[in-house]
Amino acid sequence: MRTIEAFEEYVDPIHEALNEILLPQLFGQEEPLADELVTLTPVQGGLGVPNLRFEAPQKYAASKVLTEQHVNSIRCQSVSMEPCEQSIDDLKRIQQAIKTETAKSRMDSIDASLPPDVLSLVMQSRDKGASSWLNAIPLKDRGLALNKQEFRDSLRMRYN
Repeated sequence: MRTIEAFEEYVDPIHEALNEILLPQLFGQEEPLADELVTLTPVQGGLGVPNLRFEAPQKYAASKVLTEQHVNSIRCQSVSMEPCEQSIDDLKRIQQAIKTETAKSRMDSIDASLPPDVLSLVMQSRDKGASSWLNAIPLKDRGLALNKQEFRDSLRMRYN
């Protein structure tokens, strides 16, 4: 995604497999959930399934910005890199701010499309610690392992 321009054109088979195979199996039903909701991070109320179509252009643009100084040095065959107007740390902070703002607006857009009953459950799942079970390592000796049915039930309860 970071090195191939228009990478999003190549991800249709992955997107189809996620929506037609993985998500229905995960939820144990044909129509699992709005596919955009699952692309949010667990803290945002989703499952963290990446949306490669959406992320690819952003990742590529960020990569171009962050590597521009290196690319210019290679093209000019410079012995050393010319200092740029902004430091790499500043560029990284800018890219992170863009990423955060985009994620916030995307989350708001997804929230606006949800039915009220699902939206209230998603809002609950955003409470502190409410999504930690999705990120926990499933250690049996610690009682953190869920079998397939328990996991499906937990997902169904999370999203009504």
